[in-house]
Formats: sequence, C-alpha cells, structure tokens
Amino acid sequence: MLVYVAYDPRPPHLPVAVAGSPSELARLIGASRNTVSSMICRFQKGELKRSRYLAVEIEEDRHV
Repeated sequence: MLVYVAYDPRPPHLPVAVAGSPSELARLIGASRNTVSSMICRFQKGELKRSRYLAVEIEEDRHV
C-alpha cells in the first residue's frame, strides 16, 4: 500500500500529514497537487537530496 507523507522541514523532520493520494495530501497541508507530485517525482529521480513530501510503501497486516 502506498501512502503519501508530508514532513516538517525542520529537524527532526517528523511527519505532519499522511494521506492516500497526492491530491488528498495537498488538500490537508494547503499545497497544490502539482507541487506535491513534482517534489516526490524529483526526489525519486535523484534530482533532490531531500523532499518535504514522500511516497512510502507500507505493508498491510493481513493477520486480522
């Protein structure tokens, strides 16, 4: 499962919002979807050393 996370830009860089899509994350933090998606893509390509927004793969617990 892929989730989208916004991090505080100041150390210790804690998560401030988690969402199921870039659009939802953008709405939660007051940014544009294009900004969120662009920064995630640029970070994944290696164009950025650090990003305030990341796509994170998490495993679903199927033992419920």
